[in-house]
Amino acid sequence: MSGIVLVTTAVLATSESWSSAPLPSVGDRESALAAYSASPMPAMPSAQSSEPAEQPAPVRVKIPDLGIDAKVFPVGVTADQALEIPEDISEVGWFKYGPAPGSSQGSSVLVAHRDGTSEGRGVFFPLDSVDEGTKVNVVTESGSVVRYRVVSVEGIQKSTFDTEIEEFFTGSGKPRLTLITCGGAYEEDNGGYQANVVVTAVPVA
Repeated sequence: MSGIVLVTTAVLATSESWSSAPLPSVGDRESALAAYSASPMPAMPSAQSSEPAEQPAPVRVKIPDLGIDAKVFPVGVTADQALEIPEDISEVGWFKYGPAPGSSQGSSVLVAHRDGTSEGRGVFFPLDSVDEGTKVNVVTESGSVVRYRVVSVEGIQKSTFDTEIEEFFTGSGKPRLTLITCGGAYEEDNGGYQANVVVTAVPVA
């Protein structure tokens, strides 16, 4: 997972300039995932795999309580090992080398900007204010809707996030949706935001 450690540190510390926000702490990810009941299914490709996802790709994510309704595009990594994120701050990227939403196992990762230097608020700007139990709906290219509910919201310093990276970019374990953006203190001379906001959601029947 070392390649993704470098990628996440570099890419989510963008030159965004909106006011910094306190780091959130809502729910308990580990306890929620442990309590979540899901039948074991065949393993999905890992986040490092180049194998295509088994489920249809996501094309839109909707979080009505936050006013989020955004297009989703598949993203990978660049030649210099930077995670691709849509340049348009109103769009969301799905990490295509991990599970797609609706897969039987693993973490489906969606990433987007919190804000932009001149554009203002990005699509994931309100992510750090989401509440436990909030509904997240992902529309796939087949037209189906995969429904989730939020179980935790975490503000994680980038240095700590690097040590936990495998938990968020994994193709195994219970199925979940992971939403990631920037947050916390903003230091222009030190790579931008110093933390990540990570929202974990589990499937709803």
